[in-house]
Amino acid sequence: MTEGGRTMRTCLIVAATLVATGSSAQLYKCTNEEGKTVFSDQRCDAVEKKAPAPNTAIPEAKKAGGRYQPSEAEMERIKSLEASAGKAGATSEERAGLQLVVSGIRSGVDSRMSDGDRAKRDALAAQLNNADVAKRSQALADLRVLYGNQ
Repeated sequence: MTEGGRTMRTCLIVAATLVATGSSAQLYKCTNEEGKTVFSDQRCDAVEKKAPAPNTAIPEAKKAGGRYQPSEAEMERIKSLEASAGKAGATSEERAGLQLVVSGIRSGVDSRMSDGDRAKRDALAAQLNNADVAKRSQALADLRVLYGNQ
């Protein structure tokens, strides 16, 4: 065997040894508390779990005794919605829908809605006094879904 052949053979043996040594470590597939998959050389119970982020959707100042406290602007909105629901000529769907929105404001659900959901809520609320009973009923059903079937 030539000198170049031995050098090549030695390099291949060293490379194969390094590859075999590196691949002998156990690999664990874990799921952290956020539900994300994490790969580690440590057992899953030894993997440091990332603490879930605190709910920042509701400012701490708005939580009192674990309950959401509506802001003054939200309280004014509640008064306006209740007045609209109590007006003469309000449809039963309008009353039920507006009460659902009021409940969502009081519980803090409204404050956690995305801008898209707020726009959808407003469009559905506008349909609650439609002359077409089927459209009113559908708007109320959709509003219930938006608020989590409350």
